[in-house]
Amino acid sequence: MSQLTKIAAALAILAMLISPIAHGQQFVDVADSTESIKSSNAPLGGPAPQLFVVTTGSSTVTVVDSTTNRVTARIPVGLAPVRLAMTPNGLKAYVSNHGDDTVSVIDTVNRIVTATIQVGDGGAQELTVTPDGGRVFMVHQDSGDVAEIDTATDTLIRFVNIGGTGAKDIIATPDSRFVYVANNTASMVNVINTSTNQVSNIATAAGPRRLAMTPGGDRVFVTDYLGKSVSVIDTFTQTLIQNIGVGERPRGIAITPDGSEIYVTNVIDGTVSVIDNATLTVVATIGVDRGPWHVTITPDGAWAYVSNSSSQSLSIINTGTHAVVKTLTVGRGPFFSVVNPSDTQLYVSNSRDATVSVIDLASQTVLGTIQRVGLQPFDLLFSGPH
Repeated sequence: MSQLTKIAAALAILAMLISPIAHGQQFVDVADSTESIKSSNAPLGGPAPQLFVVTTGSSTVTVVDSTTNRVTARIPVGLAPVRLAMTPNGLKAYVSNHGDDTVSVIDTVNRIVTATIQVGDGGAQELTVTPDGGRVFMVHQDSGDVAEIDTATDTLIRFVNIGGTGAKDIIATPDSRFVYVANNTASMVNVINTSTNQVSNIATAAGPRRLAMTPGGDRVFVTDYLGKSVSVIDTFTQTLIQNIGVGERPRGIAITPDGSEIYVTNVIDGTVSVIDNATLTVVATIGVDRGPWHVTITPDGAWAYVSNSSSQSLSIINTGTHAVVKTLTVGRGPFFSVVNPSDTQLYVSNSRDATVSVIDLASQTVLGTIQRVGLQPFDLLFSGPH
């Protein structure tokens, strides 16, 4: 596959995720204006946290100063970058570049690329850093393997064969001993032993897409995108506990900080299913706007923010009452979101808008919009300890 074809394929992936949405919001150009969005991220004796935003269409990672919410740097990376993972200390960021099958390593302090790792063919996609900081595991979407990278030397160690094509999400257990992969087309979750590289397979319903692990690491919840269900896996026995029926095309998933409830976005239905972790039953189905793709739960567990990618909106759910309390207008194609380190603001990538929306969590209002972030802003994370 040529590089041009890979780039086109990567951009097509994002284009298919989000349908065209009407314009309708006036945006404040923060990056170039004399005034910045007011932020509560002012440093106390140290540098402010920096927001790193992958911009797939620009082949860059954009850096935003969270004190001023201004764009301060644009770091060129590989072709059509898609995902971002940080080391636990936040000093390194790893970026998967779908268009040229590389991983860019960014020094987050100096905001420069320190290494470009060739990771073979197959469509570099999701990646994760193990909690001990020693390894990066990156899924090849098309070739049925996972690349393993040594973070001490930033070199490729090996490929771990998992079979199938179209593998999606990947997460590591808290003790770094195992890595779980959502193997979409194979309808299974692969479990990689990070010491022996042996792989075991757990059958799921059709089309496993996203993974979430409970805070204690005892269970993995899997959205089965083609199966209208969520698969529940016991990580101690590495076996399927059960499948829980949810809505049509479940995708986004998040677990409350106390591990009691799991929130799942159902893309076609325009709903969010709430699963009780004790009974493994759906206890609420909440209507939101069209195309809910992603959900973030605030660190206090009180609120769930749902990115409605087909509606240019963000639904705010009270997790105590399981009710939508407010719907905010944001940019076009809202996708991933992340809470800042001071737990005061939520940042939302608007993938069809070249912007990032900033939400004030106290007032639950749109504080402002960071303009000219880059084409197709997608994944985003803060530097600093994780």
